[in-house]
Amino acid sequence: MRYQSQEQRHRRVFFARAFMVAAVIGIGFLGNGVFNIYHLEREAKERREVAEANLHNLEDREVLLERSIESLDTIAGVEAALRKQYDVAREGEGLIVVVGEEKEQEATETHPWWRAWWDSTVEGW
Repeated sequence: MRYQSQEQRHRRVFFARAFMVAAVIGIGFLGNGVFNIYHLEREAKERREVAEANLHNLEDREVLLERSIESLDTIAGVEAALRKQYDVAREGEGLIVVVGEEKEQEATETHPWWRAWWDSTVEGW
């Protein structure tokens, strides 16, 4: 065994402690960096899910628009679109108005605002 002087022991303990403090600080910086990268990855994953949902909606809309375009390629489709968007009719077509039964409206008397309160108070006596 080597004989170490008191000064060498103090120096060795000091450097060991300094190394430990530096290692803890370094691990702290690395942990912070890892946490930031994890946070960025989570945000990117959420954005990707939103983008995929938007893509799915756009693909569905594309299918609907293609069907609409295909229906407009025929005369019947054009006529249906015109009838739906504008109130048009062919020659000889007429307008049918369906009228329901009229309901009789009861005539109600109007009283001042205080009348209901007065009636309920006076009738209670």
